[in-house]
Amino acid sequence: MRKLSFFPRLAWQSVRNNRRFYVPYILTVLGTTAAFYILSALFFDPGRFELASGTTYGAAYVQSFMMIGMLFLGIFSFIFLIYTNSFLMKRRQKEIGLYNVLGMGKGNIAAIMLFESLYVGVFGIGGGLLTGILLHKLCTLVLYKLVRFPAPFGIAVQPAAVALTALVFAVLLFIT
Repeated sequence: MRKLSFFPRLAWQSVRNNRRFYVPYILTVLGTTAAFYILSALFFDPGRFELASGTTYGAAYVQSFMMIGMLFLGIFSFIFLIYTNSFLMKRRQKEIGLYNVLGMGKGNIAAIMLFESLYVGVFGIGGGLLTGILLHKLCTLVLYKLVRFPAPFGIAVQPAAVALTALVFAVLLFIT
């Protein structure tokens, strides 16, 4: 039982001690997650561009632009997260080497890295989704101003956009 709680505590201590390296990485995950959520929420938002007569004006264009934006932002996020993760790992080579000298095998070091990635994922993806949900309304209002539509009242959270964003960034963090 003690052994099961050793790796999460060691990973949390490592994240806390290396916070000057982890904070930019977590902010990168948070920012790209928020931007991806905003684009996907605009994409999955049904009926936002319906006029009073029930016809849709320009919704296909908006959805296709949001889909292209999601694709490019996903590729950009992948490249950016790989870059910031490699920067983080270069700064932690001595610490990982010390773990190896102290007798930890590759499996133990991988378990520590797994828990560190879980902590980064919880803070980065969770914070990014919250930030994206809050900024989604602002982006919607700007988009409505551009297409000269009356702004709707209220905030709507798109469950499909939340699920897609969480899935995409969980996979990206798993790859890194």
